Amino acid sequence: MTSVNVPKNTEAVLKLLKECARDMRTITYGEIAERCGGSAVGTGYPVGYIRDEICRKHGRPWLSVIAVSGSDMRPGGNYLPDDVQIPEELQEHWWRGMVSQVYAYDWSNVEIEG
Repeated sequence: MTSVNVPKNTEAVLKLLKECARDMRTITYGEIAERCGGSAVGTGYPVGYIRDEICRKHGRPWLSVIAVSGSDMRPGGNYLPDDVQIPEELQEHWWRGMVSQVYAYDWSNVEIEG
């Protein structure tokens, strides 16, 4: 069995994203970096881990979709994993739908496994 290394600051990023979901708001990568440590660019690693290992693997909405770029308040270019293909003209609607699912989900008991 292959284990996935948990990126630095993932626990803090998960806690922050859960708070934002509870408050029904997005948060920029820069804000995540300021509050959890690291750089805005570097937050992609823990956010991606949360998407793949905590959300997708367990059939949860992708908590990562509420992490957005400060320039346009939309998710970063790599928010969709390589194996997920959504036509470009539908991506905005898909993203908004996923954000709604994230806000509706009860994240209170979701933690990093292991």
